[in-house]
Amino acid sequence: MPNGSGTSWKLFAPPHAAVGLEWLRQTGLLVEVLPEVAAFETCEQSPEYHPEGTVYEHVRRMLALMPCPAPELLPWAVLLHDVGKPGTAERDAASGSIHFYGHDRLGAELTEAVMTRLRFSRQQVEDTVAAVRHHMQFKDVAQMRRSTRRRMILRPTFALELELHRLDCLGSHGSLESYELMRREVEAMQLPPTGLPSLVNGRDLIALGLKPGPAMGTLLAEIRERQLQEELRTRDDALAWVKDRLGADQGQS
Repeated sequence: MPNGSGTSWKLFAPPHAAVGLEWLRQTGLLVEVLPEVAAFETCEQSPEYHPEGTVYEHVRRMLALMPCPAPELLPWAVLLHDVGKPGTAERDAASGSIHFYGHDRLGAELTEAVMTRLRFSRQQVEDTVAAVRHHMQFKDVAQMRRSTRRRMILRPTFALELELHRLDCLGSHGSLESYELMRREVEAMQLPPTGLPSLVNGRDLIALGLKPGPAMGTLLAEIRERQLQEELRTRDDALAWVKDRLGADQGQS
């Protein structure tokens, strides 16, 4: 069995990734080494969302569009992001539309199984699984609260997820509205290399008289939410808000 970190899978590296996939298909090797991907050939999609046709054609186009060089796991995120579609495909009897409800969840499970079988490292598996599990979230970012979008950005795998989303769009309907929205959100956050540090911590709340326990965790979560919404921007803002909150709670008791 090929090792995921070895040279056996360099055929999926850009700029020849799509050619590598086609070579596996035409030689009959695809169904032997990646039967889950071979199933894409007969998996049709609704033309209003996927004018390119089958899942196989969608993935082939995405591989052809990958940047060169590409992040190590991007070809595998592309290959496997829709691996749950054959197992979830349903055609609406009235409209004729094809739906794949839950294909992201099934896809995450199958991605873990495939990459484990191919002997990828545990971290490589976990990162790719995360990208597959989250890839459908991007279509809804315009309707999300800013704090929800920012939590997405703070995920360790966000850069991989965002590039996967860009290719997903370019390999199908072509609209990059959600991608551009998230790019603007990233720029607006102006994240330092260490990420977005919390404004306060448990020790700060203890110093203000709050006892450790569930109430402290709830309060810290609310402070983080307000930070992500940009309602609280500095440590002083957060401490002042906590003091007001604690004062109000005491006044009601």
